[in-house]
Amino acid sequence: MKILTTLFLSLIISLGLTAQIPAGYYDGATGKTGAELKTALYTIIKGHSSVTYDYLWTAFQSTDKKADGKVWDMYSNCSFTFVTNQCGTYSVECDCYNREHSWPKSWFGGTVAPMYTDLFHLVPTDGKVNGMRGNYPFGTVSSPTYTSANGTKLGPCSYPGYAGTVFEPVDEYKGDFARNYFYMATRYENIISAWHGNDANAEAVLQANSFPVFEDWFKNLLIAWNNADPVSAKEIARNNAVYAIQLNRNPYIDHNEYVASVWGSGTVLPEPTNHVLSFANGTCTSTTIPLTWNNNDGTQAADKFLVLINTTGTFSSPADGTPVSDDLNLADNAGAVNVVHSAQAYTLTALNPGITYYFKIFPYTNAGTSINYKTDGTVPAISAATLSTAQLTVQPSTLSGFSYSGSGPSVSQSYTLSGAALAPVSGTITVSGTAAFEVSADNSTFGSSAPVNYTSSTLAGTPVYVRLKAGLVAGSYTSQNVANSGGGSTTLNVSCSGTVTAILPEPANNASNISGHSILLEWSDALDGVQPAGYLIRRSSSGFDAIASPIDGTTYSATGDMYVPFGQEYVWVRDLAASTTYYFKLFPYSGSGSSIDYKTNGSVPQVEKTTQP
Repeated sequence: MKILTTLFLSLIISLGLTAQIPAGYYDGATGKTGAELKTALYTIIKGHSSVTYDYLWTAFQSTDKKADGKVWDMYSNCSFTFVTNQCGTYSVECDCYNREHSWPKSWFGGTVAPMYTDLFHLVPTDGKVNGMRGNYPFGTVSSPTYTSANGTKLGPCSYPGYAGTVFEPVDEYKGDFARNYFYMATRYENIISAWHGNDANAEAVLQANSFPVFEDWFKNLLIAWNNADPVSAKEIARNNAVYAIQLNRNPYIDHNEYVASVWGSGTVLPEPTNHVLSFANGTCTSTTIPLTWNNNDGTQAADKFLVLINTTGTFSSPADGTPVSDDLNLADNAGAVNVVHSAQAYTLTALNPGITYYFKIFPYTNAGTSINYKTDGTVPAISAATLSTAQLTVQPSTLSGFSYSGSGPSVSQSYTLSGAALAPVSGTITVSGTAAFEVSADNSTFGSSAPVNYTSSTLAGTPVYVRLKAGLVAGSYTSQNVANSGGGSTTLNVSCSGTVTAILPEPANNASNISGHSILLEWSDALDGVQPAGYLIRRSSSGFDAIASPIDGTTYSATGDMYVPFGQEYVWVRDLAASTTYYFKLFPYSGSGSSIDYKTNGSVPQVEKTTQP
């Protein structure tokens, strides 16, 4: 926010706002760059304390308050009073302020926590201007269809790489919004790859991945805004205020150098030094061709690779400054795909059986109008053909561990059956069981065979269920082949193994010499005052008077003496004589060894019990 002077920024910093970064907060990010750094920052800032949507009104009073106490609105020059001017309805600028999702909520699916109330992208803004923005992406506008009083614009995008409708904030806040977007791409790294399909505008700026997240044109726009509008005192203060509420921070405000470390500086790079090495195809099916290569980075590494595809073998080289979009619809027998630097592989799918395809791979740097392809030298090129014969596949090809005891059947297991280049184009694959194993297509009706129907030359992955039959004799049933046949393919087997265990008969004899020559003693612990460490139980078959009181400092180990720890409150006295009355006394004690101290005064608990015959 360039409107704030360097002097004021220095003053704010000197007052210690930056000192609010907890010691060691970013230690986990040290020494990392690119996607690895972004993931390290995600680990640091994830799991923040989420607030309610209603609480945002209160939060804004500490996160977005001007020096004069008014609402700090980045979309307008209106002077809003907190609470008093909350929306409400509006028809023109300055009617009221509302809660703006600068990252439109439709992009992440609506009222979904915690994104819906994450203060790092929620700001108070004029209701009218917010309504005009809608869920359009940020961009630059040369021919606006709407301009707010402070110069915020809506209209067709003039930034290279996108021509749809965009919303352009004023220059002094562009860096603020760019850093908010870098925060969102980092904080929600674990789920953001699915957001691009939530909304057409989201799809215009987001990729279906967790890195680099943004389409090249939008990434370059955000980097440019970040560079042109450095971190301001306003942002530092807001970062600290949000941290006090959510307990996480925006790392791109605390360490603005992280933007370049993660996403690059936005500078235009020369073309890559080298072409790839070892460009080759892997094992083809009737509909897929896997491609692999080694990057062969030189002085200037590639950002990405463009793979061109056709069925003629004749290619036109791409032109610098003109990006080639992905085109995987090969109905016209030509296509293209852009592959990230780290992948070094790509698999073409949904190809036609029995066709020879040709491929060329071009490394390039930059994006949009700055894209720079390497087209000189020998461009790596290969050809590969899809299979023309019908092919069944199973996964896995071995099932084991089936078992039951008694009558059966066993619990079922399943494998996945797929097919390609099947003939005729609709028909049935027959799955045949064995003498010990039966099969099913629905895991309900089992029999000696099961039909798997297909309606095109390709059979998508379909589960087939197998189990041991009921009523088998005890024993092992190993390596029995469940056969899959039809569709013009050779028969493919799944090897199955299991075990049936016989149920043992009842025991031959009953137990003998049953007796009841044990006595259970129970009591409630003494809890008041000094609690005992345990109890000494002494017994006699002659009477209570025959039981001597223990002497302090003496430990007893005679047959009639038992020590029981405090808290147990019961003990079984075993191996007693039959039909005999026994007399017991219970002495609590503290200490141990030579320091043992028995309580022998007062009314010593005692009980008599008689064993069974």
